Amino acid sequence: MVNNQDPHHCHCFILHKNYFQDFREKLESIGFREPLLQEDHGQVYGLTKRLTEDTQIHVKVINNGIIEAEMEYPPDYPFAHLNSEHSYSAHDEIKMILNHFRMTYTFKIEPPLTCIMRQIKKAINPTPAKVIVGGLVLAGAVGALLYFLSKDNEE
Repeated sequence: MVNNQDPHHCHCFILHKNYFQDFREKLESIGFREPLLQEDHGQVYGLTKRLTEDTQIHVKVINNGIIEAEMEYPPDYPFAHLNSEHSYSAHDEIKMILNHFRMTYTFKIEPPLTCIMRQIKKAINPTPAKVIVGGLVLAGAVGALLYFLSKDNEE
């Protein structure tokens, strides 16, 4: 079930089921792609598009036609990406996309404040995945080296 009071996602726009595929094709035509992994919210599909180095838009079309959309860090910054405190409603962006493509949709007459007055909380120096993987590889190499050195001393 979609939480319509979610401060991190917009749920204000609704598509009729006849437009699901058309909307997907239009999103893909401007660079949206299916993410490797995504949380299941009962969506028919979910697509993302990188907008800047540290921002992506994630759009899900739910079975009931609600478009769930958020602005978030891309997976390149896993700690910031997985921390919902750094994501916020993509209300303005979805409205702009729907209007650009002249899609027929319905919307909430009174959107929640989280869509009108978005609270954007940037992560302070988010750690890139490359640094995390590099650190794990380095720690593994040091651990293996220490293991082999201690094994040599035992003999």
